[in-house]
Amino acid sequence: MPILAVTLLAGAFLLFMVQPLMGAFVLPWFGGAPAVWTTCMLFFQTVLLGGYAYAHGLARWPLRRQAAVHMAVVLAAAVALPIAPDEGWRPGPDQDPILRILGLLAASVGLPYLVLSSTSTLMQAWAARLFPGSPYKLYAGSNAASLAALFAYPLLVGPWLGARDQATAWSWAFGGFALLSLGSAALAWRRDAHQQVLAPEAGPPTPRRTVLAWIGLSALPSALLLAVTEQITADVSVVPFFWVLPLALYLLTFIVVFAQAQQPGPQRVAVAAALGLACFLPNAVWPGLPLITQVGLGSGGLFLLALALHTELVRRRPPPARLTGFYLAMSLGGALGGLAVAVGAPTLLTTRLELPALLLLAPVALVLGHRRAAWTVAVGVAVVGTASALTPEGDVQARYRSFYGSLRVELQRPAGADGPVIRHLVDGRVSHGFQVLSQPMTPMGYYAPGTGIHRAFSALKGARKVGLIGLGSGTLAAYGRVGDVFRFYELNPDVIDVARTRFTYLRDSPAQISVAAGDARLVLAGEAPQQLDLLVVDAFSGDAVPAHLLTAEAFDLYRRHLAPQGLLALHVSNHHLDLPLLVYGQLQTLGWTSRYIPHRAPSPLGPYVSKWVLAGPPERMAALGFEPRPPPAVDEGRTPPVWTDDHSPLWPLLR
Repeated sequence: MPILAVTLLAGAFLLFMVQPLMGAFVLPWFGGAPAVWTTCMLFFQTVLLGGYAYAHGLARWPLRRQAAVHMAVVLAAAVALPIAPDEGWRPGPDQDPILRILGLLAASVGLPYLVLSSTSTLMQAWAARLFPGSPYKLYAGSNAASLAALFAYPLLVGPWLGARDQATAWSWAFGGFALLSLGSAALAWRRDAHQQVLAPEAGPPTPRRTVLAWIGLSALPSALLLAVTEQITADVSVVPFFWVLPLALYLLTFIVVFAQAQQPGPQRVAVAAALGLACFLPNAVWPGLPLITQVGLGSGGLFLLALALHTELVRRRPPPARLTGFYLAMSLGGALGGLAVAVGAPTLLTTRLELPALLLLAPVALVLGHRRAAWTVAVGVAVVGTASALTPEGDVQARYRSFYGSLRVELQRPAGADGPVIRHLVDGRVSHGFQVLSQPMTPMGYYAPGTGIHRAFSALKGARKVGLIGLGSGTLAAYGRVGDVFRFYELNPDVIDVARTRFTYLRDSPAQISVAAGDARLVLAGEAPQQLDLLVVDAFSGDAVPAHLLTAEAFDLYRRHLAPQGLLALHVSNHHLDLPLLVYGQLQTLGWTSRYIPHRAPSPLGPYVSKWVLAGPPERMAALGFEPRPPPAVDEGRTPPVWTDDHSPLWPLLR
């Protein structure tokens, strides 16, 4: 028994350690969108289903045959090491990102992950045959090991090891796990040879309705996990910690429910669900909450709802003889939930409705079969429905939804019928630029006169060659003059379509305008040096930070494309992270002078507070009249961190 337990715990630890590890590899290659992690989770859930199916099929055979087959599969997985993905998997500009991510993960970690996915179920099945007692507590132990891995990654692994070193260390650890697996298989082989272990009596077949309940009660928490994680990363930052926290709480619910000898009654489950639903109300009604509040409420709501749903799931679990089928149904539900959020929602919906829909479906699933608890859950449904109804929108002219986000174009009259008409590009609550129809070529908001970017354009005389990372509504094209050449780099094809068809900045600019589709780093890396007079980095989606655009490697790329006397302008406005401090550190490494320029500009939509950093060679900055000015955090004595593609810790930047 001990070797089976140790193998199970080691497999569970490696299973969840590799998820943020591979996500950190994939993120900078695919533009840093929140959907990158959602797609990774879809892969992991799908392969987990494959692992459970493999274990379920294997458990039907005699124990010695199971041991022999599993030995061969484990050895094949060990041969597939190491897991660091090949550079050839970096995407091209016209390749489907979802298929590319799935292919990359399958080629690099597919077989080892399949083996790890099967380990918990297989070790429990072997324990049920070889030793008396219920093996379900082993499942709680496996989730505890997975939880330990998720906390170890951001606290002990990520801060100290680069991505490739992490992959190497994990590959060596998998080798140790493979030896444990072979030892467990040898134990099963020997015990079967000596005592002809028989499978326990299975009893009558499981009703189809029960199997469907297993699938549904697994699918909803899985879908909630991805929807909540995507919301958090879209509003804060696409970094591994914000993937790990919701996933850890999701796993914790399994530990709690599988470790309990007796599950709580329906009324307690309903109260937990109603409280979970209520956690989503503040974020829906009051935008701009502090970072800790946003993340805490979203994660807490996920935990309570998943706990309620998983409690109902475990209440319906079968006897140990049918545990592999139970786990297979759970895994199928998890994969279906992931598929619905990662692929179904972006394909079928033009706006982010998946989270509100899931918040309404979850209590409905809990009420089925528990009429006495219906009133408690009804309160939660009313809360969520009211919150959804309170989310304001203007006169929506068009909606767009893709892998990269959800957009809408609104017509607004903030000053009433006599005020100006404004066309506004919005993603959730985040503004991506607007145009006053009566002043169509007047830049406003973050780009208004007096802002850092206005001062950069004003300082450059004559014809200018400008690169601009991030398009939005195309507002910066309003700064173009006859003889200028502006080249935008935009990741989201929908944004390009909106800027060209719904706004007139690109069309009416006197400058020569071109737009390159794709991730700016990938496109720039494939281009010859542009000799730019100005490179503008304005690609942050609200408060979400594409970390790969702020690493040392990214700044080296920017310098390569600038002319010797070129300027770099970075838009660093952010509610939660001190990006000016990070940028200051990166520019110091380049030996450049930087000027921090905060500004508050009035607009028809209210005041816009912008923060820009202008930088370049010291002699060039001095010639243009930009005296060095560090951000306030430097004056306070804080040490600027340096991000790299391998290592981008978020904690030093939290406000």
